[in-house]
Amino acid sequence: MNFVKKHPLLTAFLIPFFICIIICIGNGVYPFGDYCLLHMDLYHQYLPFYNELWEKLRNGASLMYTWNIGLGSDFVSVFAYYLASPLNWLVVLFPKSHIIEFIELLIIFKISLSGATFFYFLKEHFVLLGKDNRYHDNTFVPAFVFSTAYALSGFVAAYSWDVMWMDVVAVAPLAIVGLEKLVRDKKPVLYYVSLALCILSNYYLSIMLCIFLVFWFAWLFFTQNGGKMAAIVRFAVYSLLAGGTAMVLIIPELIILSYSGSSGIEFPKQIEWYFNLLSEVGRMCTTASVYEGAENWPNLYAGAFSVMLLILFVLNKRINWKEKIAPVLFVLFLGMVALFFYSSSVWMKKTGFTLGFVLLFFTVMTIVFSVKQNNRIVERDNAIVVTPSVTVKGAPDASGTSLFVIHEGLKVKVIESLGDWVNIRLEDGNEGWVAKNDVEKI
Repeated sequence: MNFVKKHPLLTAFLIPFFICIIICIGNGVYPFGDYCLLHMDLYHQYLPFYNELWEKLRNGASLMYTWNIGLGSDFVSVFAYYLASPLNWLVVLFPKSHIIEFIELLIIFKISLSGATFFYFLKEHFVLLGKDNRYHDNTFVPAFVFSTAYALSGFVAAYSWDVMWMDVVAVAPLAIVGLEKLVRDKKPVLYYVSLALCILSNYYLSIMLCIFLVFWFAWLFFTQNGGKMAAIVRFAVYSLLAGGTAMVLIIPELIILSYSGSSGIEFPKQIEWYFNLLSEVGRMCTTASVYEGAENWPNLYAGAFSVMLLILFVLNKRINWKEKIAPVLFVLFLGMVALFFYSSSVWMKKTGFTLGFVLLFFTVMTIVFSVKQNNRIVERDNAIVVTPSVTVKGAPDASGTSLFVIHEGLKVKVIESLGDWVNIRLEDGNEGWVAKNDVEKI
């Protein structure tokens, strides 16, 4: 346990790593058998690209063009989408006969790295490290559970063979932490570097990440106390700077695609749905059989665990019911959107559209009122100790290091809250954690 607490990031890396190794052993993946992890496009399409990259790096050939695709083709577009990850350059260290093994190690490494980066996100976002510079079991163990869940999520299980996407999955938590540091602490380096790395590695999945970051910034913006316009400027400038850095690959890619059949940007004139809502929900069940057909059913990656967490969130008595309104309304809104798109009944479509609009309106209004109420509460940062004698801890945990003792009637300043604990500061500058019910805001 001491090793785990001394090296939490390494532990968060090793947990999914050994799980992947056990899966490989159980399925007879080389060197534990005669099988490999490569399948579908990874075997038939991506593997030849890695072979071509290996040839070019070993022989010093140009990355601009290749004669080994058709009758000859540019290599820039292939490199920009499939091979731009800096980790791919390590292929030159392997013999050509072991490129398959290199790709397998690359997949497992990126999955394991996702666990470490998500643990880092949890550590920074939820302030897992106490004032005594120690981790505590009430936050430490759940962090490993969720970091492992992220690394071995359904999305990873379904799409890890798209090895070029896994860079974005692994680096995305760093971009989110970087965005929080950019907005709150005015520190742009982590955000710029991680976002630029994502876009350079794979611009396709980075589009999804950028959309998510816009929504995350909106949440940070509404919960920010002061400096909102400056935060908008920083977000815009460093986002554009990260995207501009990636233009070294994206601009040549766009030029090349403009000469191909992929240059059109027209949307389909008629939308056709290949599955119904019941079929989609059915894919979330843990007992659902593995889908191997060709009827265009969706590859879902939000399964029973996500549904269970939503139910636990609603039933959690420690969370104020007012804080549950907006998330629940938003989930219901998404359900109404699905009802509108997937239902074949005109009456159901009208119902879904009407209720969806109403739920979206109340969701937005609830968020607005919640932010205003939160700002009022945050501004009240003074509190009085209401317990006769309180031992101040170095971390938000009963087992944390005891720092000093305060008594009833003492006026303190509340710095932050975490669960059932608050971080307080005395007039002499001393800080520490006490139970929330030991103080009362004034």
